[in-house]
Amino acid sequence: MKQRVLYLLLVASLPLAAQYPFSAKPAPPPPPPEQIYDNLEEMPEFPGGPEAMQQYLDEHISRPAVMRGICSSSRLIAGFVVEKDGSISQIDIVKSINGCPDFDYDVIKAIRNMPKWKPGKLNGKKVRAFYKMPVYIG
Repeated sequence: MKQRVLYLLLVASLPLAAQYPFSAKPAPPPPPPEQIYDNLEEMPEFPGGPEAMQQYLDEHISRPAVMRGICSSSRLIAGFVVEKDGSISQIDIVKSINGCPDFDYDVIKAIRNMPKWKPGKLNGKKVRAFYKMPVYIG
């Protein structure tokens, strides 16, 4: 009887002995994402200003004549985040043009390939900023 009790205690304590007390500590959680602002003292700016941005969009977005006829005088609104270093992230279409899904794709592709922007500032510091950009078909 004593042997059975000792055996049961030994078997029950095996999982406890298997744990290594010097295991690596779990990685700390990632820092929370920084706030994204949309009302700033200095809004983000495309290098060269609005005229340069319009020229960039004209060169990088295809607007076939068929699309101009179907979706004429329509505008799409794209939204994205301009990071502290001027890079673009979180690109999304805020307002699409019905019947022109290819235009959404072309606008996202053009924005993804944009050069770095001049970042927005709040209280003299560079911050992440949400930017809405209208894009017209023609």
